Amino acid sequence: MKEVVSLHLVPDTVLGIYDIDSIEFSDGIVLQCGRIDPQINLNLPIHLENPPSPVYCEITYTSTAAGILQVFWDYGEGLREENSTKEVCFSVAETRSMLLPIVNWKTDEKLVALRIDPPDGARFILKGVSVLCEKYEDVVKRLCPDGFIKLHLGCGTAYKEEWINIDNNSDNNIEKLDINYDLRKPLPFPDNSVDFIYNEHFLEHLTVEEGIAAIKGFYRVLKPGGVMRIAMPDLEKTVYAYLDENWEKNSKATLEKLGLSFIQTRAERINISFRWWGHKWLYDWEELERRLKEAGCEKIKRCSIFESEHEELKNLETRNESTLIAEVIKT
Repeated sequence: MKEVVSLHLVPDTVLGIYDIDSIEFSDGIVLQCGRIDPQINLNLPIHLENPPSPVYCEITYTSTAAGILQVFWDYGEGLREENSTKEVCFSVAETRSMLLPIVNWKTDEKLVALRIDPPDGARFILKGVSVLCEKYEDVVKRLCPDGFIKLHLGCGTAYKEEWINIDNNSDNNIEKLDINYDLRKPLPFPDNSVDFIYNEHFLEHLTVEEGIAAIKGFYRVLKPGGVMRIAMPDLEKTVYAYLDENWEKNSKATLEKLGLSFIQTRAERINISFRWWGHKWLYDWEELERRLKEAGCEKIKRCSIFESEHEELKNLETRNESTLIAEVIKT
């Protein structure tokens, strides 16, 4: 059973410092809260005693003023801001939450600290923090009621019902998200536990090395017979557009849709394709198949947009530019 504990932060009227005792959950989870200076930050070091692995922790926080709230969290030995940081833009009296895996299966690292920094000059911006602890089995049952464990990785703003939507919200524009997580790290799911994985316009935002590592991790959590579908823009089409002498006429509708009507030359267009939107490596079929094989994938099939032999993977694409699609079945 899920257990919710709310921490109502009432400051000392003289010192403005919170002092919260440790909170013990069912299932042996202890959340140890230190002293809090609201003028500087809210610091929640998390101590786990015999945790039921895996477990998720949901942090909900409410602002009383506008500004940018910085949230830091870390796995391992301590809080390392350079490795784990997130900015959350608040409007007045807005509430946000994020779901973090407390235990990372692959590395056995545990979430040890969470820190929330209010904007400069904003005193007592946080009205309250609630902490929800939930077992992995309950998360899966709640988010995937059809019985299939389906991961939508790098989901962005395209939330899919009955999938577990995971993203690190680096652009701070995602209103609905199941798990806030950096997918360059090992997936917080057990080996051979997932039925379907889908990602669209994700892999090209990683370096080659990061991409191969990510694919290895995705493949690890797939069940034997599980399927991973990868969709992205096709470098071959980008090159064809560059070589097209009538590119302005033939690409007008696409460029207008993408807000790129200002482009004046083919060179400008192809450079934007490689460098904008955080792109780090573009793929054609030859390159995608090569990297999938390097990551240990064997059964690889090229697919058309919206089409799949698997009912759960049909009609998933949200962009017409997602024309390079591969499906990998774990053997």
